[in-house]
Amino acid sequence: MEPLNMQEIKEKLSEPFSSQDLEWRTVHTFSNQNGPTAIVVPYVQSRAIMNRLDEVVGWDRWENEIKELPGGGVTQGIRIWISEERSIIKWDGADRTQVEPTKGAISGALKRSAILYNLGRYLYDLGEFRVKVTQQKSTQNDVRVNDKKQNIFGYFTPPQLPSNALPQHEQGSRSGQTSPQQNQGHEKPQQSTQGSIPPGFTECILDGLLPKDANGQRYYEIALMSNNNQSAVVYAIGKMAQKIEELSLEPKSKVAVKTSMHESGQAYVIDDIAKVG
Repeated sequence: MEPLNMQEIKEKLSEPFSSQDLEWRTVHTFSNQNGPTAIVVPYVQSRAIMNRLDEVVGWDRWENEIKELPGGGVTQGIRIWISEERSIIKWDGADRTQVEPTKGAISGALKRSAILYNLGRYLYDLGEFRVKVTQQKSTQNDVRVNDKKQNIFGYFTPPQLPSNALPQHEQGSRSGQTSPQQNQGHEKPQQSTQGSIPPGFTECILDGLLPKDANGQRYYEIALMSNNNQSAVVYAIGKMAQKIEELSLEPKSKVAVKTSMHESGQAYVIDDIAKVG
């Protein structure tokens, strides 16, 4: 068995997946002046992860191990054999799901373990996407929304991903994605070039402000629209939530924001915000 070049393996495992290998999960839904809206995130299908490992590592040089956790969840490790004597294994876990609990937990744990090998990790950098929910399908790739708690049902068209999140052969065609005119996706807004905006800040229009509560602590989910019509969802927590209240912001207000990725790696948060004009 010839030893693997782990730097080369890492680079190949890190490559973006085809849009056809992705699925979309609805984080939550709400209604505003624009109608039913969903916040969604992409993730890699289990089958695509296994295919990538087969292609890059070799079907006979990786294996998975599954263990049940005391609380009912599942932990799973992906082991890669670097040579006949040496291997590495990385573990992560997932809770049982409401539908097909065991299968869902195993699948979830596989995806989380794969992220430790950089498989699909780039999707975390994209953050969340804000999409419209319609009663009828617009394309054959539309995803169903079934939120009984918010009484929102329908479909959304998968958002268009930025070029750096697509394999090279899809960067021109954007296969399976919506057109730029339909795009409701999230990209971190581009910084304004106007001199009145402090360095490191981005000028945006406040498109929506939704108060939320977690363990008795108020925070805000904020929809922003940049000058080049890119839609973004960010969060104001802690002192920034208090500052949002002090500014008495209203929809369509012009603001300048400074954001960063939350330590969880799953969403952008506001580091500072100010009114513009």
